[in-house]
Amino acid sequence: MFSRYFVVSVFALATDWLCFIALSSILPLDAGFAAWVAYMIGGIVTYVLSRRHVFHSAASGRSQAREVALFVGSCALGALLTAGIVHVAAPVFGKMVAKMIAVVVSFVTLYWLRKLVVFHWHEQRVVAVSATQQSS
Repeated sequence: MFSRYFVVSVFALATDWLCFIALSSILPLDAGFAAWVAYMIGGIVTYVLSRRHVFHSAASGRSQAREVALFVGSCALGALLTAGIVHVAAPVFGKMVAKMIAVVVSFVTLYWLRKLVVFHWHEQRVVAVSATQQSS
């Protein structure tokens, strides 16, 4: 599962970096703000690919709405981590190195959060429902 998450994250990271470079180079934006916007765009890519190829979520209806809400919450945390790290570290290390540091911290933090909270709650519910149906 971790290796699939890594591959999905590479695609999302490419999206994130391209957006970050474009936003911070073309527009006169604070590096932290540009990192936040780019991260959120990459988060959309991450959700779509992770749901299908990493965590194999079959949630639908209200369950999927909860999954999306939890994922958006994890993206918000990752975006805040990214923006904060880049904002603080960019003046010291430069914006690209700061962004790399933020990527590593965010990747590890969010993998575990998504594995244990965002997609795991659905797995627990499926197992519980299956066990209930088998005992009936």
